[in-house]
Amino acid sequence: MKQVLVREMTEYDLRDLFEEDYGDVLCDELYEKSRVIKKNLGLRMEPILIQRGKGRGSIKFSSIAGVLSLKHIEIEIMPKFYNQDDLWRENLFAMISWANSGRMEAQKFSNMKYTSKNIYDHIGRLYVEELEYALNRELIRSYRSVEENSRFLRGRILITEEMRHILSSPGIVWYERDGLDYENEYNYILKWCTDFLHSHCKDKRIKNRLRMVRERIPATVNRYSIPVHSKLPPQYSHYTRAIEIANHVALKKAIDELKVRLLKYIDEVVFYSVDKDVLNGN
Repeated sequence: MKQVLVREMTEYDLRDLFEEDYGDVLCDELYEKSRVIKKNLGLRMEPILIQRGKGRGSIKFSSIAGVLSLKHIEIEIMPKFYNQDDLWRENLFAMISWANSGRMEAQKFSNMKYTSKNIYDHIGRLYVEELEYALNRELIRSYRSVEENSRFLRGRILITEEMRHILSSPGIVWYERDGLDYENEYNYILKWCTDFLHSHCKDKRIKNRLRMVRERIPATVNRYSIPVHSKLPPQYSHYTRAIEIANHVALKKAIDELKVRLLKYIDEVVFYSVDKDVLNGN
């Protein structure tokens, strides 16, 4: 995905800014983004102002700062009071840190001065550092009940199974026991988030760290619902920050997918309505 860095309240030439991506499709997507943002934030003016003429056009962003993810382009909007792009990214993560009661450490934001990095690179760096720290301490294991049978009782006897097999398997005891294994929702979301960030990051060093750390996360057989809502056991509290970041990434992806489905549904309803009117001769 192509990244474009702009500054709030600065007017840009559409062709110069987006180059070969400039066109009606991109402008329509920006118009829709502006409409949604204006409604959600309760703004009086359009946050994305587009003016188009014959062959040329201009665009200006106002009253918003952050990252806009379009279909093929990611636009980073720098606040008007910053002149250097690295500073606004540092302050963005500092504000996130304060809003989350300091769960993300501000001293980790000192190396964000590479303009080639996108927002996923910064999130990936925070995530992989937290995950490496946690994995170096202990892997997450959960108790799970397993049904087994043998000549010796090693758990809680299963009366129903015992009666069912009393003739076919004499001398064999059927029982249930608790065992520790790595099959749990926490390992699932950690591996999922690692794969997701690896596919979205651009920085090769971060991608390599994510690839290496992925090999250390235990694999799970089952699929689990994400984000994870259950409370992490106290003995694994060193995974708290990594799972918080993974939950935020999963929630953001779920919201984006929901928006796409809703827009597709709206388009289908509008198309059906128009097509029905045409058939009726209206």
